[in-house]
Amino acid sequence: MIKDRFSNTLEIDRNDIIVSPELFPGRQTKFSSDTVKAIVSKGYYDKSGEPIVVWWDRGKKKFIVISGHSRFEATEQLFK
Repeated sequence: MIKDRFSNTLEIDRNDIIVSPELFPGRQTKFSSDTVKAIVSKGYYDKSGEPIVVWWDRGKKKFIVISGHSRFEATEQLFK
């Protein structure tokens, strides 16, 4: 159920989030340029879609993106 899926959604300061593509063996790039361009061209990120999923890395003391690399990069570009 969608409601349950988003019940643990948190807002996290983007300074506490990093991307580490080396942790994902099948990942060729940090993000999809086409997806980033599509989001940035709209001028906003539609928050009604899938959330960016992260996990806490105790050693790095940062959240690491595990799903939503392109969306995260697009929000970074829009934020600037």
